[in-house]
Parts: sequence; structure tokens; C-alpha cells
Amino acid sequence: MIERKKLHNIIDFLYDLREKAEQTAIPPQAKKHFKNAHKEQLLGVRACLDQMINRLDEKEKDSKRKAVQKIQIDE
Repeated sequence: MIERKKLHNIIDFLYDLREKAEQTAIPPQAKKHFKNAHKEQLLGVRACLDQMINRLDEKEKDSKRKAVQKIQIDE
């Protein structure tokens, strides 16, 4: 998995690049590509967050399974 600081740096770099492109005479097609790239960045971040949430949910389910164990007592 990508380190948090590296991920932030990549996102910051690409965001800055997109802003600079918007301020210069960039062809509309290139602007469209930058917009799509930004969307893909956000989708990538969402995928990472979804994975982290799923891991937390699994840990919670596992801890509940362990906490609720039936003990059978023979009479």
C-alpha cells in the first residue's frame, strides 16, 4: 500500500498541475483529460477508503463472533 505522505504528495502534485493547466492556454481536450485524471485520483482514494472500512468491519465481526460463544453445560 502507498504510504500516506506519498499519496498526499501525488494528489497535491496532480491537483496543482490541473490548476496550472486551467490557467494557461491548454487545449480543451487536454483539460478534459486532466479533469478525468482528477476524477480517477478521487476514485482511487475512495477505493483505499472502502478497503480500510471493510477491514474495520471484518475486525468488528470477528470480535463479535469471539465474544458471543455458546458454552454447553452437561447436566
